[in-house]
Amino acid sequence: MSKKIFSIIMVISFVAAITACQSSIPEYVRSTLNGHSIQDVLVYMKGLPLDKRYDFYYYGTRAKRPYPLWMADGIAPMGSKAIPLLRDKLSTTNSSFEKMTIIYLLSVMSVHGCYDVKSDSELFSLVMQKERELNDDNYHDYITNMNYFYEFGSSLNSTERIKCE
Repeated sequence: MSKKIFSIIMVISFVAAITACQSSIPEYVRSTLNGHSIQDVLVYMKGLPLDKRYDFYYYGTRAKRPYPLWMADGIAPMGSKAIPLLRDKLSTTNSSFEKMTIIYLLSVMSVHGCYDVKSDSELFSLVMQKERELNDDNYHDYITNMNYFYEFGSSLNSTERIKCE
């Protein structure tokens, strides 16, 4: 009898956790992502103030699989204007997923020449610290690949996808 009750509790807990995670994504993010082109979503994001752009990016990357990493293009062109918010978010979050998405966003900024993360020693040190905290196996391959972005001898031309502001 106790195994059966334990199994039921585990299933209910799992369903509740999935529902809570999905319900935390604002409806405006879901509705804007569904049925709209990448270009339309980026135009929408660029019309938002920075804090709302960031929320849209963070929740948007949680809302879809595979992760719509192209959403970083909605913030990356802002360069140094976005750094205070990103530094604050990165230094205060305990979420591995949020750390990962901020590190990715900073790498996009660097690759496209919108902000030189490596020359900002305080920020670069924070990024390396947060990267070390991501020791969860789910993020290991992702972060290993991220290290290639930090070579900053990028083969990407900064005009290929985004234009820095």
